[in-house]
Amino acid sequence: MSNESRIIKTSLSDPEVRGKIAIIVYEYGLGNSPSLINLANMLSKSDYDVDFFTYNTYLGVASFDDPHIQIHDHALVENTQQWFLPKAIHAISRRITRSTPQFLWVKHEEKRLCHRVSMYAESIASTMSKTHYKCLIGVEPPGLMAATILGKRFLIPYIYYNMELHSKPDIKDSYEWAVKRIEEDFHKGALFTITQDDSRAEIMVQENAVARDTMVTIPVCADGEPFTERTNILRDQLGIGADKIIVLYAGFLAEWAMCEEMARAAQSWPEKFVLILHSHGYDDPAYIMKLKKYEGTTVRFSDAPVMYEDLPKFLASADIGIAMYRGSKGKNFSLISSASGKIAHYLKSGLPIIVNDYPGISNIVESYHCGIATDSMGSLTDAIQKICDQYTYMRQGSFWCYEDRYRLSRHFTKLLDRLERI
Repeated sequence: MSNESRIIKTSLSDPEVRGKIAIIVYEYGLGNSPSLINLANMLSKSDYDVDFFTYNTYLGVASFDDPHIQIHDHALVENTQQWFLPKAIHAISRRITRSTPQFLWVKHEEKRLCHRVSMYAESIASTMSKTHYKCLIGVEPPGLMAATILGKRFLIPYIYYNMELHSKPDIKDSYEWAVKRIEEDFHKGALFTITQDDSRAEIMVQENAVARDTMVTIPVCADGEPFTERTNILRDQLGIGADKIIVLYAGFLAEWAMCEEMARAAQSWPEKFVLILHSHGYDDPAYIMKLKKYEGTTVRFSDAPVMYEDLPKFLASADIGIAMYRGSKGKNFSLISSASGKIAHYLKSGLPIIVNDYPGISNIVESYHCGIATDSMGSLTDAIQKICDQYTYMRQGSFWCYEDRYRLSRHFTKLLDRLERI
């Protein structure tokens, strides 16, 4: 095999206290994932060294000043050589062709993905063979597969970090079927699984036939003290007056996030309300072009990069945070109460939130009085006005909700306890 490994950030670690952990990320965003960024930071604070092994992974402006965290980026060059664990790969292929719709396309996608993940695992193996790891954490099914291959080869326990819910009733295309079959095949071998909440855990337990006591639930969180200051970053950047109410969407500008529906609805807002769509720079250009036709008095765009550590200050320059998810795309989007990084970060900066009227998140909003849940884009004007009428009360509710539910340090001991048992 031919491979190239590029170390993005290197350091000489101090003597290990608890050990070294590898986090394996295949084609999943690191730079826009608060879960992975916070995981590494919290592990380091808990005296672990962390190595990220990434492939085709969005890094954005993510950086780690901590000398105990390294990122190793791998670039692969394909050839026809057979990699290790071919029996496992072929077993998946046989099962897929017998049991899933559009089986020829699924088989093609599965074989291609398994081939590339095997190459990726071999590339990692060539750089980690002399390092002792306490455990491996495989992110999403391809990362889990790579962790399985490496764990079996080097006799290292491995953990599955589930970021997106791959539930069978919601799968629409052959690639997702291939990802699901990989998850099913390799999930049982994981020492335990990290996912966001009990609802998601129960679905995986049923569909993947894994034990319930192997599931550890940690919401997508922010961390650190609540950011209680108000700032003017967006007003200064975009020339927005102090008399305007800024409703901020920050994250992927994507169809599943209902950004076009937000922008369309904002056309009928009073001029005192302004929707700002902030992109992190990793979006579909064609979708951005569709959104740009709505730009005007009540819809503005922000695309200046924001470092993760500067995110609380940036968000605090808005008045309200909005996070809408297209529930018709399945449970990964409707079961969003513990799986939205933007919600956690809005609350940390004291922003009351506008969310979908889905049971989990609407119950949280109601319990903590930290925003409005709505089932209609047409009711956004009323939702914004209700928040404005109770702003001080809802701002305090946002901080309360963050501290109680979305501050990572309140949940992280569950993972540390499991790691200490290894």
